[in-house]
Amino acid sequence: MKLDTFDREIEATNQRVRKLLVDKNNDYSDKDYVHDNFLKQALILRILGVNMYTIKGAIVGMIVVKLIRICNLIFNDKLPRFEGVEDSCDDLLGYTHLLRVRLKEETET
Repeated sequence: MKLDTFDREIEATNQRVRKLLVDKNNDYSDKDYVHDNFLKQALILRILGVNMYTIKGAIVGMIVVKLIRICNLIFNDKLPRFEGVEDSCDDLLGYTHLLRVRLKEETET
């Protein structure tokens, strides 16, 4: 691949990724603070005393992410550009099932 072709490929990829990040920011966080959802997740997990270095802690982290996303969509009257509230609720159910199975697994071993 020639350098100019390589450069165009990189630029096209950067444009796609930039658009993706901007669009996802619309769904997942505050428009003025792109790390808003990460801050909320970190604060909630700290308040709850969740150990993110465990499997169940990582699953709880994903549950919190989905709850934050659902709240951003329904309480801020946002129109999602990606998955909607129903999809996020389905994801939330999936993560709670994963947590339930993990907790059962831990008690059986």
